[in-house]
Amino acid sequence: MMDLSKLEESSNRLDLQKLKLANALIAKGVIVDDWRTLEVAGELVCEQGVRIRSHVVIEGRVTLRAGATVGPYCYLDSSEIGTNSDIRAFSVLENVVVGADCRVGPYARLRDKCEIGSGTSIGNFVELKAVQVGQSGRINHHTFLGDALLEENVTIGAGVITCNYDGTKSVETTFRAGAFVGCGTQLVAPLCIGTDAIIGAGSTITEDVPDRQLAIARARQQNLTPSKKK
Repeated sequence: MMDLSKLEESSNRLDLQKLKLANALIAKGVIVDDWRTLEVAGELVCEQGVRIRSHVVIEGRVTLRAGATVGPYCYLDSSEIGTNSDIRAFSVLENVVVGADCRVGPYARLRDKCEIGSGTSIGNFVELKAVQVGQSGRINHHTFLGDALLEENVTIGAGVITCNYDGTKSVETTFRAGAFVGCGTQLVAPLCIGTDAIIGAGSTITEDVPDRQLAIARARQQNLTPSKKK
């Protein structure tokens, strides 16, 4: 039978620890929306002006630079969030470095040593695995990129996928500066998408795209009249 008095004592002790942590953060100029729902299982380092919303979970060593915001129901493990960056609700970051003035989420997942350059926008339902993104990148909707290098000012459309596993190992895709990838594109790695290259929406790309070239790889549309049933 559960000893309710011991359970209550344990709960009170945990609340006291949370309150002490919250007070220490507030003393440094951090805004903590709800100290009761902040879960810190590792080490949390915050600079002045950070805001932590409700139901945030911290594991490993997490550093939040000045002015960073962590939205509700986010999970951060062994990561650093840059100055004035905004991690929006329900996002998961594991072993990630996010630069200054970035927006991540809501519902984004970044993992396995991702590095995100300053001024980058990573939107809803985007998953990045072992990806380096240069400054001012745009990856805004429903995308998976794995084992990829993006130079500065690369735009990735909705529904883009890097096919980064060849059956035995992970292989890399490189996007040179200014590349633009249209929606619904599949990129069969290894590949290099050249500087200012454009890929038309709905393409399956299996070969490198030269600098400043337009690549389209899709079947031509046919509109057929179906035969009438007898």
